[in-house]
Formats: sequence, C-alpha cells, structure tokens
Amino acid sequence: MTFESHPKWKYSKTAALIVDDAEAEEALGEGWFDSPAELQAHLDEQARQIDEQLRQSRAERLADKELDDEIKRLQGETEEPKVDIEGLRKIADERGLTYHHKLGADKLEALIKEDIEAKGE
Repeated sequence: MTFESHPKWKYSKTAALIVDDAEAEEALGEGWFDSPAELQAHLDEQARQIDEQLRQSRAERLADKELDDEIKRLQGETEEPKVDIEGLRKIADERGLTYHHKLGADKLEALIKEDIEAKGE
C-alpha cells in the first residue's frame, strides 16, 4: 500500500473541502490548513496577537493620559482641590455670619468673601 498525498481535506475559517491534487491545493492560497487542529492553533495565535495589540494600545492611551495629567499639573492647570464645606462653616461661625445649614460651598464661600470685603479686611 502506498501513501497518496491527495485527495485530502483542507480547512479554513469558513469552509472545509477536498482538494484533488497539489495544484488545487496551491490555488487555494493562504488561510487553508491540513487539520482542524492547525486551523484552531492559527486562530488562537491571531486572537493572542489581537489581545496583545489591544493591551498595548490601552497601555499607550493610559500613558498618554498620565503624561497629559502630569503636564497639566506642572503647568498649574490641575483642578482646584475640593472646598472643605466644614472648614467654610467654621470660618463663617467664627465671623458671626448667619447662614442656612444646607447652603452650598460656593454660596457659603461667597458669603464669607462679602463679609471680608464689607469689613475691609
């Protein structure tokens, strides 16, 4: 019994077919494999490469954002720290100001500034 290399099965992502000879196999071009296992190994490698590219892209975006944030910080363009409402209430109380306990930080700060200006401080 002699081994015949053709006909044989060929597998791609979208089809499986039998080729009768080497010329027919050559005519298929790239993307055809001798077994489902070879096809799966190829698809797994493609998925791994795509995952790596996505990870690299995400890492670059994060690095870019961190760099942008650092540039803003160095240029003094960072967001101002959040106002401490309790600190403002303490200042208002020390100045003897009357205010509603639900007054927001912006309005409480404006009230303190008005008092400072009114007293010429």
